Amino acid sequence: MKSIILLITCLFATYLNAQDTIEAMLITSDRKKPIKEFYALFEKIPQLRFSEVKQPKANEDIEQGLANNYDILIFYDLNDSITSEQKAAYWNLLKSGKPMLFLHHTLVSYQDWPEFTKIIGGKYFGDHPQRGASTFEHNINISV
Repeated sequence: MKSIILLITCLFATYLNAQDTIEAMLITSDRKKPIKEFYALFEKIPQLRFSEVKQPKANEDIEQGLANNYDILIFYDLNDSITSEQKAAYWNLLKSGKPMLFLHHTLVSYQDWPEFTKIIGGKYFGDHPQRGASTFEHNINISV
């Protein structure tokens, strides 16, 4: 947990020089509900203020331009429904330089949207003809 807090703090450090607080849109979903320790991770960063928006409302807000009100979008969701307008809104945000942080099971989102793999830099495979299924292990400590 301390490693994750350190990593997120470092990611936000560039903003702290330019402003006193960082406004984050914390995108979650009912399919994978965060636990209290997850929220505590962000609450421990005094310069960070976050507003939780659950899917599918988060994608609607992104499409309507409301993500522009935030300094960063933090994804901790598991969602598979997205319209072509919402996809375009994601790309427009990225092209404008909007920082996005994708955590944990967000990797499983949008399995039928190939460009999402480019956006987040990875893909979960339930099964793949050449690669086989993605592998993972629970309760592994990773030093960052």
